[in-house]
Amino acid sequence: LKIDVGGTVGNVSAADFLRPNDIVLNDVRALRACADNKCLCAANNTQTDVVPLVTACQQCMFAALITRNKLPDDPRAGQASALTAYQTACNATASILLDTTVIALVPPPNWDGPFGQGLNVGTTVITVIVGALLGSGLIGVVISM
Repeated sequence: LKIDVGGTVGNVSAADFLRPNDIVLNDVRALRACADNKCLCAANNTQTDVVPLVTACQQCMFAALITRNKLPDDPRAGQASALTAYQTACNATASILLDTTVIALVPPPNWDGPFGQGLNVGTTVITVIVGALLGSGLIGVVISM
């Protein structure tokens, strides 16, 4: 099974799919027992199927990257695009169409989301007044030309 991950890695074999170039993230063993593409693409949600194990491994890598607040150095490490490439390879090579819910990553429970800078009421009032003064001043300049 060849998986086109893209980026600096390009095409990788199934054996190398869960081995990103990151010492914290590369301790995985889900793909070693499979000998054929049918095994590599099995996703019937049993404990021996590989795709849920691959997704769980990617989920773990994804959570580790968020916890470390680090961008991945390798496109195989905790990326939804890597799982999509795995899905595409299973469809092309083994003619097995994986459901997207089987390969979905979710944010970890300790993630507080992206930080958004909000304005309080006082700062919002000042910002609106300054914007109105600048806008009316610019309109006055244009009219007086």
